[in-house]
Amino acid sequence: EGIYRLELNEPIAVALPAEAQVDALYARAYIAECNDAFANMYGFESPDELVGTKLVDLHGGSEDPENRKTLLDFVGQGYRIKNLETFEKSSDDRDVCFANNATGIVYDDALWRIWGTQLDITDRKQAEKAVRESETRLRGLVANLPEEVVVLDSNNRIVQATGVARDYLA
Repeated sequence: EGIYRLELNEPIAVALPAEAQVDALYARAYIAECNDAFANMYGFESPDELVGTKLVDLHGGSEDPENRKTLLDFVGQGYRIKNLETFEKSSDDRDVCFANNATGIVYDDALWRIWGTQLDITDRKQAEKAVRESETRLRGLVANLPEEVVVLDSNNRIVQATGVARDYLA
């Protein structure tokens, strides 16, 4: 599990509108500290290579709608998130996906820093996408077959049918 601390060049007033706080996070947040696992998730050998990197650079800019939504959720949920996903870039420009937990440190009506953990879920997200694409292809293939087709599960129960067989099941 990757562990990190984001520092802010300047604290962010919690009274600002949420969108303004997200913009400020992208402008001010940087990696101040992290463990080896966190650095390795981005393709670095050691934390020293990642310390000082801006959050906006990890997120591939400030305009990705899913990452902005995660930060808006962070602000809206009182500077705490659990298992929210971000889509980021590794040091070799690979797309990576992380499940994040984070807690903001707030005092004097301002956000000062963020402690967090993250898990690399890139492989899981790619597998989920492959399954969805495969299901779509299979459904399209079966739906367009000109002849009768019956698909059975491992217990010989009908799970899908076309033509007259489908009409009989309905």
